Amino acid sequence: MHRAASNHRVITRWMLSCVFGFALIVSAHARQAELEATDVDEAEAAQAPSETVPPRPAEPEPGAPLARNDDLAFVRRRGVELYERHQASLLALDAAQEVGLDENAPDGWITVQEGSGYRVRFIAQCEEGPCSVIDVFIDNDRLNAQALYPPAILKDEQALAWRAKELVFATQTVMCDTPYNAVVLPPQEDGEEWTVYLIAQPDEADVVAVGGHVRVFLDPVSDTVYRAEDLSTSCLLTRRNPDQPSIGLAYAQSPMPAETHVFTSLLDQVVFYVGTGAGVFLVNGDEVRLMSEQEQAGM
Repeated sequence: MHRAASNHRVITRWMLSCVFGFALIVSAHARQAELEATDVDEAEAAQAPSETVPPRPAEPEPGAPLARNDDLAFVRRRGVELYERHQASLLALDAAQEVGLDENAPDGWITVQEGSGYRVRFIAQCEEGPCSVIDVFIDNDRLNAQALYPPAILKDEQALAWRAKELVFATQTVMCDTPYNAVVLPPQEDGEEWTVYLIAQPDEADVVAVGGHVRVFLDPVSDTVYRAEDLSTSCLLTRRNPDQPSIGLAYAQSPMPAETHVFTSLLDQVVFYVGTGAGVFLVNGDEVRLMSEQEQAGM
């Protein structure tokens, strides 16, 4: 296991394409990609990605939980939100470079929804508390970066979002020896939990992080980690095969795919065939559905 390290403290530049059609230059730690696993146990081997036909799951036991349509809708919505927030932060990194990111030397960033877009705030420590030294607002094809003089002190929910991110990076361990981005999602209602996703970010553009992501739940005031859930059984990194843009895998953590499967499908433009105890699911971008037996037979 590795201590979760954020990717915003040491900045290098690499290229990535996103769905909005922008060329992205993002920051990341240098690292050695872990592409070949040794001493793989049977559980990991069962989940190792395949580039051919997805594994056919065992028949569900009587009374086993099934994938409900409302649950699949949540997986889709959450996966799309993870992707949008993650991409907004990557776009903002490049824009912030143009208005003094290096000179301001922030400790990191938070991404907050604002109307139909996102505001990425780059955070430093001011005398009064955490403050934003650079703001980047992104809404479809609009992007505006501004250095803040004086810095803006974080208040209320934004201060809690920064506290949640810092707490998760300080306390959590991860499976992959890669940079990680933390995507912070606020409670839907007062008194509910904060959710932070630790997203594995391989440096190489042709490497797909199939696994290694973590979901962390915190109390409503971001003081305590309630629980952390690994969304895979191991760090699963695979090289993209341009001749075979689909990946089949067995998934035992849930009767349905995870939101990170939707996120990764959107980010890396790959199609997943996810085998669970409830059946085989197609994950193609924001399309998530249970495949029919006829579809599986024709693969």
